[in-house]
Amino acid sequence: MNRDNKVNILGIFSNLHLNNQNIQNLNKSFDSEEKREQQKKLDPSKNYSNFQIKKGDMDDYEVETKIGRGHYSEVFEGQNILTKQRVIIKILKPIKILKIQREIKILTYLKNCPNIVQLVDVVKDKESQIYCLIYGSTQSYEMKRISYKIKDSDLRLYMYKILKCLEYTHSHGIMHRDIKPGNVVINTLTKELRVIDWGLAEFYSKGFEYNLRVSSRFYKAPELLLHYKKYDYSIDMWSLGCLFAAVIFQKDYFFKGDDLNDQIIKIVSVLGYDGIEEFTDEYEDSYVDRKVIGVIKKFHRKNWNEFINDKNKYLINDDAIDLLNKLLEYCPDKRITAKEALKHPYFKNIVLDDDSNVNGNDDCNSKVFNIKTIKDN
Repeated sequence: MNRDNKVNILGIFSNLHLNNQNIQNLNKSFDSEEKREQQKKLDPSKNYSNFQIKKGDMDDYEVETKIGRGHYSEVFEGQNILTKQRVIIKILKPIKILKIQREIKILTYLKNCPNIVQLVDVVKDKESQIYCLIYGSTQSYEMKRISYKIKDSDLRLYMYKILKCLEYTHSHGIMHRDIKPGNVVINTLTKELRVIDWGLAEFYSKGFEYNLRVSSRFYKAPELLLHYKKYDYSIDMWSLGCLFAAVIFQKDYFFKGDDLNDQIIKIVSVLGYDGIEEFTDEYEDSYVDRKVIGVIKKFHRKNWNEFINDKNKYLINDDAIDLLNKLLEYCPDKRITAKEALKHPYFKNIVLDDDSNVNGNDDCNSKVFNIKTIKDN
């Protein structure tokens, strides 16, 4: 190629006003398009976007007592009028059909999972198009209501049962993404445990960039707080670690931040800054917000002994602390898996009975409503 040709080619780029920055931006646009195509191929919604929902008859059910609510639903206790079966009725607020398909597909797919709430029916109001998910009912309490003064042997059993559930779901390609005491219900008489609320659960697809707006703040893994979207099953293990820490140290919440930035501050104030720096170096696209970087750099790891007192020391032992360290590991790749945790010495004396469903049959004297009446009020 001669000199004149080179000038002509450069002239073309000059006419297009493409300086170095413009070229970089153009390359980025190509990269972004390629990235979008890659993400489209990895999109986990392909597992449920064509899922056909089988619906029962709404008139078969009536609700009696409101027992809870969430961002996307209202939850009631009730019964099947025909069979008298006690049920939990989750009335979904108007949300995208894809989210409804996802939750139902996951619960159907995990029907043989140990220690999981059982979906027994799905009904839909024709006028409002509102869906209701019907679950089997047990006489149980949220774990957060029984955490104080819990027996050491009971805590080990309940942790083991949660891990059995997570080991099954993770091995079947599902992340729960909202593990917390409020999503674990326990029958204290039978020791039956169920992990509930699978509305944020999702199929795992390696390399896919997931939504960061999952998991409750006090249980959010570092990945979510450091903006790392390619997270995996290990976020459930961190959340379980937060739950475990709160119980063994007898606190309402172990890491209780006022907002997401304060949440990372609360975590680093206990576990130290070194692991955060290692995380952002190793995981591409993760970063610490400028507002907190200056604050958290000063923190060093605390000794767990600082949290032990006369009220909680009966729950603290070497095995419990070792398991806690392995759950609250900054780096996801180093964090203990559910399968590994089940073999931890902390559970060496656990012997499980049959995990079959136990549905409560206690009479309820509460006022009885029709589902249609509840949704309109």
